[in-house]
Parts: sequence; C-alpha cells; structure tokens
Amino acid sequence: MRSAPEPAIGTDPGTWCIDLAAPLVPAERLLAFPGYHEQFLWAPSPDDELCGVGAAHVLLGSGAARFAEIRDGAGRMYSGLTRLDPEAVGAPGPRLLGGFAFQAGQARSPLWRDFGDARFVLPRIAYARRARRAWLTLSATTLELANPAGG
Repeated sequence: MRSAPEPAIGTDPGTWCIDLAAPLVPAERLLAFPGYHEQFLWAPSPDDELCGVGAAHVLLGSGAARFAEIRDGAGRMYSGLTRLDPEAVGAPGPRLLGGFAFQAGQARSPLWRDFGDARFVLPRIAYARRARRAWLTLSATTLELANPAGG
C-alpha cells in the first residue's frame, strides 16, 4: 500500500522513503555511522527519540521571511514525498530536523554560521524510537535513485 500515487522513478523531483522495523537500541548509535557530516539527535523523553544522519533535503530560510520560506519549502517537499508501505511497520512519518535563529541576521559567529537564519534537514537515514518500538527510515530523491553513482 502506498501513501501517495507511485510516480515512475526518474520522472519527478520527489523523495522516496522506506520504513523498516528496527531493534531497540540507544538512538545515538546512529551517530557513529562514518561519512555523514549532518547529524541530529532529538530526545524529548527517554521513550521518544529521533536520530538522523545525512541529508536527503536541506531547507534554508533567511531574514524576516524565514518562517514562511521553511513552511513553503516543507510543504513542497512533503507533497512530493512517497512512503513505501508505511502501514506495514507502523512507522511515524519522516520528520524535518532543524531550527530558526531567534533574531534574523545574527548567526554570524563561526559556531552558528552554517545554520543561518533557518535550516531544516530531512535526514538520509533516521532512527526513531517510541516506547518499545523502533524504525529505520531511508530517504532518497528520485534523481538520486535514477542515477545512484551520482554521475
């Protein structure tokens, strides 16, 4: 079962996500995967964790319009997203991870420069844990799937 009509690979700019049931482990273990500059960990409680590495999508916003730019970019990204059989494992939906600067134009220090005024990422690989269940989600764009060698 698909959550959206199935486009032919290579014909649209969308994103494909596949969810797999995963073993229960500390979410931060995903951060040990080599070769990923982008790394995220969000754990609002011991029973709710989300960890991601890599970037299938990066959304950027700047200035006073940063909130609307991220909202609109997220809407476009999610409207082009196809989840392959999410009901089979009961996985939560793919999530963007990131944040907004408290004040636009103030992210000039070396520590915050890469984040800018607003930056959100759909992780390439995400591990989500809720209570006694866990999932691994792999995300790739249609263009990446059509040309996996990148050339």
